[in-house]
This record gives sequence, structure tokens and C-alpha cells, in this order.
Amino acid sequence: MSLPPPLSSAPPGPSQSHTQGYGQGHGQLPPPPHIDGLLAQIVSAPTLAALNTLLKGLSRDGAAAGGGGEAQLLGFFSDGRDPLDGGVLDVRVHGLGVLYILAARLSASFAQTPPPPWSTITEFCRFVDPKHAALAPERVTRIAKGIYRLAQTLGNLSLAVPPLYDLVTRLPPSAAHLTPIHPVFMLACLASRQLTPALAVLAHPLTDADTTLNPDLAYTDALAYHYTAGVALAALHRWPAAASALEIAVCTPCSGAGASGLGMALGLGGGMGGGMGGGGGALGMGGGHAATLTPTGAGTPAALQLEALKKLTLVQLIGTGAARALPRYAHPLLARLMRGGAYAALAAAYPDPARLKEVVEREQGVFERDRNLGLVKVALDRAPRWVLRKLTDTYATLHLADVARAAGLDGEDAARGLVLGMIESNEITAHISASGTVSFADPPPQYTRAQVDAALRAAQTQGALLALVDQEVGRGREFLSKAVKTSDSTWAPSADEEIFAGLGGGGGMWEETIYS
Repeated sequence: MSLPPPLSSAPPGPSQSHTQGYGQGHGQLPPPPHIDGLLAQIVSAPTLAALNTLLKGLSRDGAAAGGGGEAQLLGFFSDGRDPLDGGVLDVRVHGLGVLYILAARLSASFAQTPPPPWSTITEFCRFVDPKHAALAPERVTRIAKGIYRLAQTLGNLSLAVPPLYDLVTRLPPSAAHLTPIHPVFMLACLASRQLTPALAVLAHPLTDADTTLNPDLAYTDALAYHYTAGVALAALHRWPAAASALEIAVCTPCSGAGASGLGMALGLGGGMGGGMGGGGGALGMGGGHAATLTPTGAGTPAALQLEALKKLTLVQLIGTGAARALPRYAHPLLARLMRGGAYAALAAAYPDPARLKEVVEREQGVFERDRNLGLVKVALDRAPRWVLRKLTDTYATLHLADVARAAGLDGEDAARGLVLGMIESNEITAHISASGTVSFADPPPQYTRAQVDAALRAAQTQGALLALVDQEVGRGREFLSKAVKTSDSTWAPSADEEIFAGLGGGGGMWEETIYS
């Protein structure tokens, strides 16, 4: 699959001379071991399974194919030629061999081993057979991380986006499968501000997390992917989609949840791609918490989830005018950590202009330290709009002077500009008289019959997808074993019995909690 057209303006990748010349200033590179014999075995291997066993054995016992271990994969020909740059291995035919060599070269120290030619990297990502890649998924992850590291070393992270895009769109069984490549790709897009290819991937909801296909897949992959996706979507001012992505990150099961819980979390967030609409732009928001991905313990939320919750609060204020309570399946510790802090104070004051100014002045250091000041400023800029939206719920007419006073604006001209801007963007329905009186009206119907039918079909599709995910999780060995362990006794009432018991005469608890 080729990259979307907008990426064609990205700077070209480094030439072979860039990578071959790398190492200057690092001292004389030691001569790499010879790879002639191993390459002959790669070319003449009878089957892919046999070749995979041979190459995997290099790292397992360190004695296969001549006793050089995995270091042989770093070697050159005896005459000094690079095996990845001589036309000896065809990616379409010898993809598995190229995969192992690339993984080793991209994982090594570039000060000790010359990195592979960039042309070989892009050719591999574009043309490797997914069946070859499926035999060594952990090596594919090493290649993805190595591509990011090499582009970072070369000082141009935008170089990493096209090959990572090819990997993330070509290799998974479907666009709904989460892989360890997803967070690497999204981080490259965000760091290089190449967000167009990211949107092409985000348009497909992730609902499958299969550790049989990707044994190195971890819950932190889902967490990091959705966190960076939320930041990217917020930078594009796509607030509903950004809120959805960040909420998935916040609610991602903790380290003790396992693959079944991760799959259910992805299913719950499966509609993320559907709400992507809105304008463009860029924010000075940071991804300065990449080092906090490691969970602090089984069942304990990661520090990145707290960062996601902070951004989620701000995005919800911008997009809906209020911060919503966390879903019940979110870790309760996150809500406790937020309580009484700067973000809770900002949400409580929003959109009152006087209280907001006081909170921001008091907590500006916190917002700067969290690298969220860009989002805070956007929230402040949009606060007058939410004040006016609330006024339309109460008043049928208002003078521009009253609007300016309520929204904290400087005079009637500023209020007029606010009202006209919101009318133009279809946020309110109103008109301004010659005397400066604003008359509000109910908005006209915004949806056609065809749009309603399309929304219903999308909801049915999403419902069927969630039911399928629920069935898959329910059949999983991990889920069943945990269900058996957590059952109190053989005579305990089922979940359905407990629900319908609340509908009887003693249903006070049901009435208090169903709408909370």
C-alpha cells in the first residue's frame, strides 16, 4: 500500500552514501564478521520453516552456522561488500533472511556497525511478504524501533514515517489488529508533525489484540498508541476523536489485566475513528512522558495514564464545555489523583472567565511542567463560546453589552464578533438587531433522513463488532480461569439475577445507581 498523497512533500530518505558514510567522527569501525557462509544457507534453504529455525538458533545457542551467533547477521562479505546492497538478496523472495539481517543491523550500535542502506529499509517495508514477517514478529518490532532510532540519529524523523506506514498497514492480518509497530508509527508521526498518514491509520478502529500473532505485544502498546493518537488528533483540533483516543488510554487495563482485558478495552473504544471531524492547526503540546510507560505494579495504572487523563480533561473542556466523569471501568486511583489538583480546579471553574483567570494564574507552573499550556490556552480562548451557549439555554434575547459582561469580553464589538463567529460556524442560531439586541432561536434540523439511516447502520455494525469481541474474550482461557477464581461459591447468583433482583420491591439501590 502506498502512502497518501500529502506525504509526497516530505523530504526524501538518505541515500546510500549517507548511511555508508555514517561512523565518521566515531573512530575507525572494527571489521565486521564475514557473512558469506550464512548468506549461502539463506539463499539455499529448502523451506521457510527451516530457514526460520536456522536464523532463530543464532541468537538462541550462539553456535549455529559457524559459531558466530547473532553477530554473523551483522557481517559483510569477505570482500567488504554490504550483503544488503549487492542485489544478492531479493526482498520479495528472501524476505525472511533480509528481515533477520535488518533487525540485527538496526538494533546494533551505529557507532560500531554501519546502519543498513535506507533504500533497503524502504524496499523491505514496501515489498516484504507478510507471511515471511509473521514467522518472526519480534524481529519486525525490532526493525520498526530501529527505523525510528536511525531516523532520529540522522536528525530527520520524517524519514521514518513512510516505511513505518508500510509496516503498520501491510503486515497485520487486518486494519483492526493492534501491533507493537502502532505506537512507534504514531510517535514518529507526532514527533515529525507528519499527521496525514496517521489519520489514515486512525480511521480504522483497533479491536483485536492477539498475542499469538505478536508475542511481544504488551498493554503499554495500546496505552502509548492511543495516548499519542489523542495528542495528534488534538493538534488537528479534532476534539471528539481526540477525547475518544485519550479515554481509551486512560481506561486501558493495567499490567495485571492480560490480553483478554486489553482486547475488551479496544472493543469499548472501537468507534474512535468515526468522530474525526473539524479543523486543522497545531498546538505546542509535548510528548515529554515517553519514559513513564512502565507500569508501577500489577493492577496499578501507569504514569502515562495520568498524563492522558490530564489531556482528556482539557480536550473535553474544549470540545464539550465540561469534563465528564470517568467510566466505571477506569482505575479509581486515577480519579483520586486528579481530585483537588490544578486540572480539577480548572474544570470546576470552566467556563466562568473570572474564576478561570484566577486558576490559570495560580496553576500556570503546573500546566507548563506538564507541557499542557497550549491546550489550556485553547480552552481559555473557547470559554466565551461556552458561556454564550449556556446563555442561549436561559434567555431568548440579550443585549451585546450583557453578552460581553457575562463572557468577560472587552466591549460590545468583541461580543458582536463572538456571536457572528458562532453563527457562521453553526454553533448557535441567532440574529443581531440594529440596536445591538441578540435574539436566539432553536437550531434547524441538522440531519437528513439519509444521515440518520447511515448513523443507525454504523451503530448496528459497531454493536455487532462489540458482541463479537465480547464472545472472543468470553471464550479465552485467561478470562475463564479468572472467572472461576473470582466466583464466590457455586450457589452465588448470576449477574443477570443480581440485575433483575434490583427491579423488585427492594430496588432502592438500583434507582440510585442506574443513572449515576
